[in-house]
Amino acid sequence: MDRLYDWVEQTPFPSWSLYAGLGLLFFTAETLVKWWDGSYPVGTLNLFHFINSSNFAIGLGLVHYLRKSARATFIHFRPFLPLDDQDSAIECYKLTTARNHWALLASLLGILWALLQHQTAPAKETSLMFTSPPASVVDMTILLVFWWTLGGLIYWLIHYLRARGEMHRKSNADLMRPQALYVFSRLNLRIVIGVTFINYAWLYFSPQQSLQYSDYLTCLVVELVVLAAFVWPSWGIHSLLLKEKRRLQDEVYSRIERLVTQLYVETDMGSYQQMDNIFKGLVALQAENALLERSSTWPWPVETPRLLATAIFVPILLWITQRLLERFGI
Repeated sequence: MDRLYDWVEQTPFPSWSLYAGLGLLFFTAETLVKWWDGSYPVGTLNLFHFINSSNFAIGLGLVHYLRKSARATFIHFRPFLPLDDQDSAIECYKLTTARNHWALLASLLGILWALLQHQTAPAKETSLMFTSPPASVVDMTILLVFWWTLGGLIYWLIHYLRARGEMHRKSNADLMRPQALYVFSRLNLRIVIGVTFINYAWLYFSPQQSLQYSDYLTCLVVELVVLAAFVWPSWGIHSLLLKEKRRLQDEVYSRIERLVTQLYVETDMGSYQQMDNIFKGLVALQAENALLERSSTWPWPVETPRLLATAIFVPILLWITQRLLERFGI
């Protein structure tokens, strides 16, 4: 996939136009063969078949966009890395380029899953798939290309988020300087929302009578993998920041304890000359402790979980509501 993206960037055309053309090419082949075998009248365009045949091209374009965005975002993260230019270039390469053999293995596993699903749960007639021998060739090609792409896409996401976590641990960011931790947060959020959109779009536009348990299972697994890949590398950073937060709070409590002890000594001796300084010290330490309490130990701004939950769960609630309304004839 990385070689494909490098080739696309060398062409004189906008990258999005190539992916759009690739998706339209597969959709055109799908439509022509359905017109030929009479699956639907000539001139009819099937929205589900458009999503199904162009999903892989959308996925390729999404990863290409995220790859370029990661490279651009790294430039803003570079000042927080205590590395020279050569080591920083290596880190940028590791962030944006997946290992070929693992990506190949992930794509092959995607194809194996597609073949297994096709054998155990073949497409229903209502999906208008595999309607004739020529259509079967086109549909099988679309199925295998999609799962080849999806397998590579999932591995690329896992690779990127893992590399990002390792890079964060090498940075000089700390609890009191969270800017470095937030540099990649928007990009990570776009990754989850983009994959979720592709996942939900296929499920939403599929004919409801043609959906099977394996389809729901596939969408669920993809979404869980994306969420796990989003949270997994951040968990290690969270643990480090939480440890640092507790260390700073222990120092504050130790200083408060010393000031309180000094306060008792001054009170017992009947000397109140240092009372004002002790009081100011206690107020300052309490303010620092309150600041630490409000400090987030997660490598994203506070609004990220809300946006993430909205992108993932609101469409599910709307879909469930629509299905219930249809069932009860409302």
